[in-house]
Amino acid sequence: MPEGPFGRPPVEVGPVIEEEAEPTRNLVEALDRLYYLGRAVTHESRFARTEENPEGRERPPFLRARRAELHAELEDADRGERGEILRRGHLWDQIAEQTLNQREVVVNLPEIGEARARMVELMPPESLRTPETLGRPPIILIPGIANDIESVGNLLGQMAFEGRRVIGLGYPDSIMGKVNPEFVEAVKNHPDFTAHVKFFEAVIDEVAKEGPLEIWGLSTGVPVVAEILNDPKYQQRTRDAVLMCPAAVVDQSLASIAAGTLQDTMHFRAIQNLIKWELITGAKAGKDKAQEKLRMEAVMAAVEKIRRPDPAWKTARVEGGKIVVVSCGEDKITKSASMEGDFEKENPSMRLLRIPDGYHMTPNIEPERVLPQIFALQR
Repeated sequence: MPEGPFGRPPVEVGPVIEEEAEPTRNLVEALDRLYYLGRAVTHESRFARTEENPEGRERPPFLRARRAELHAELEDADRGERGEILRRGHLWDQIAEQTLNQREVVVNLPEIGEARARMVELMPPESLRTPETLGRPPIILIPGIANDIESVGNLLGQMAFEGRRVIGLGYPDSIMGKVNPEFVEAVKNHPDFTAHVKFFEAVIDEVAKEGPLEIWGLSTGVPVVAEILNDPKYQQRTRDAVLMCPAAVVDQSLASIAAGTLQDTMHFRAIQNLIKWELITGAKAGKDKAQEKLRMEAVMAAVEKIRRPDPAWKTARVEGGKIVVVSCGEDKITKSASMEGDFEKENPSMRLLRIPDGYHMTPNIEPERVLPQIFALQR
């Protein structure tokens, strides 16, 4: 890897930032009282208090939704079943608390200057590991456009609950990230996602230096992952890949994307699902105006890219494994269902998982349903 500018290392991973609560806010929290009264979440609560932290740490919204589900199970359970439900609750606590142990990663490359983002690594509790999952490589997850880790907290948590080690990466142009004019110009000037690819490749090389990988992308993370998997270096290291609700596979206008986003959002089936979506707005992020202007320039340039087909998925490869494409039939944002007949035909490495009743965020909202189907196709 080339040296970073000014003689600095190309990638630096900071110490754990022990957040007391999720570092960003989202739209659904404005309706928190309504969600609680509707029994979609438990009340605001904290993890176990310790001598080092007598106040405890605030449980994230996705865990409060999980706990509401477990409370509903407890009401209908007999005495013999309650122990297992409580055990699952303790395991979810262990996993979710790890999501607050984030790190900042700094990438310094001549092509994109300095760019910063958050990352988190989740390790499954010992009792959730099996010989099969221990033999699987870590999962690298790249979320949707300009998203932080919080937007996929539920998906990351379920991956760990399935016994997998997973590393979630945020975007430099997210609320908790930081970009500079060089990065923004690189995003604008390249017809594809080269700037983001260089950032994520540098991070992957630092946080998963050796051994095989699985690389997963969600939404705009898909063309980023696809471009990474056009590089022979990552083709050789990647055992399997997963492309969920792929963006940039059909040609559409900005108005079509906006209308599809509204339509997709309005069709979520229950308030319990919406709480898990966690649409990050950054209302309390505290960014300065200059940084917010740069961030929005990068985001809008990326939006322009996803409305046009990115052909990288056709030539993406993994060494000896499979690329699973998850296409949701009701995804009005990416409209990938219209391409379902082409994925396996155009790319022999691909296996299609079709979820006819799924929406754009179904893999994040209902990962307990989607992940087992993905893992089955990988076998």
